[in-house]
Amino acid sequence: MSHEPAQSVSNRELTSTQFAMPPTDEVSAKAILESMPEQVPEYVSRPGASLDELTAKLLERQSRFKVRHKLQAGGWLFVDGEREFGASNRRSSRRSQKDEPLLFWRAVPVPPDWQELTQLTWIKDPSRPDTFGLNPVFSVIDSSRELLFIPTVSPETSPGTVVWFGGIAQSWQFELDTQVDFVRRGFTLIALRESGLSRQVGIRVVLQDLPSDPMNRFTFEFQQSMEELSRSGRFLEMYSDAAQAGESLARDLNKSVLDAAFAGAGGLVLRDKHAPSQSDKPLIVVGCSGGAPAAVAFASLHRDHLAGLILVGAGGDLVELLQRTDLNSDRDVVKWRDDTPLSEQQRALATSFNSHCLVDPLITGKSIPTDRVLMVHARFDSVVPSDLGDKLWESLGRPERWKFFGGHRLLFYRLSSYSKDLANWAESRAWAFPGTTVPN
Repeated sequence: MSHEPAQSVSNRELTSTQFAMPPTDEVSAKAILESMPEQVPEYVSRPGASLDELTAKLLERQSRFKVRHKLQAGGWLFVDGEREFGASNRRSSRRSQKDEPLLFWRAVPVPPDWQELTQLTWIKDPSRPDTFGLNPVFSVIDSSRELLFIPTVSPETSPGTVVWFGGIAQSWQFELDTQVDFVRRGFTLIALRESGLSRQVGIRVVLQDLPSDPMNRFTFEFQQSMEELSRSGRFLEMYSDAAQAGESLARDLNKSVLDAAFAGAGGLVLRDKHAPSQSDKPLIVVGCSGGAPAAVAFASLHRDHLAGLILVGAGGDLVELLQRTDLNSDRDVVKWRDDTPLSEQQRALATSFNSHCLVDPLITGKSIPTDRVLMVHARFDSVVPSDLGDKLWESLGRPERWKFFGGHRLLFYRLSSYSKDLANWAESRAWAFPGTTVPN
């Protein structure tokens, strides 16, 4: 792997972040913690309802979240447990030993309007005695990000905290050795296994006229989506025109990436509860592959404590990335209309996407100082196309870059070979951060 020193672009102006952490409510978090049962069901019956036999059987088979441990920090809940199913459809849990270390937590943000969320969302008419509905408490827990939390064993000599945003699917197993090296250096580790792009990569967009009647449109879209999912294993989204598709994709991506970034911030709340002495120490943020957008967004929110940002296999221009990544398995992401010029549709999709996307690293990276960034970049990357990595590197002001002679998958397969070098870089940046006292 070749090392290129920073080639900082002159007069690079930093911008402010375009988003902020949503407010959370500590009082509600405490109340929910105290009232949360050991098993949180996915569906709940309407209070006072007499269930018929069919509904009772459905409820018996429903999934539930079994809570093993729970704690509250600030306006966040942290829950350790697993999703399980009724007695007639029980699945083996991911962790069966009760004495396993508490490493993985679901970070559940509690908004100020939590009490409204506890009002049941009915599937049927609430006047019916056999009504049952989705349990919003279950939904929030089940959809929350899972994070790995390993507090430092040496608070006084710890260089700081590493917040790690993992890549898609198998990437995580190749990142573990490097995470271990950071822990060995005394860092506290907060790591998210799934950081925001997995659903977007597995999507297919079809542009065509849709039924005007809402019910007919829903039925049509549902049938088409199920057919595509059964045929190719990909989600299907349908739109009348390219601009509408671009806006919808951008908004979905904003939510997915920011959910991950905010969960990372929740991990800091958990850290501060366990080790208050770490709260003023520097942050090292790592973004791998599909986790890079969340990592850069998180770093922009915590720039005052950011000592270093490491991006491995990252790129910018997300609308291009989603269409060109080889994770699409040579399938076209977009089925274009045949009654409109292709170039016009492509331009409309990109323009609409970019005008609504808040989380493209080309945007969020503008708030990160160049001298705090390290890019680890594969020369022949086809998962995150190499030219999009170059584009991000240029946008960040040409920071320090290590170039790997190979592709994306081989880079992660070999990542453990460079874990000590990455830990050295992070440790040196953390101890050199202004206001940090190096231990004797």
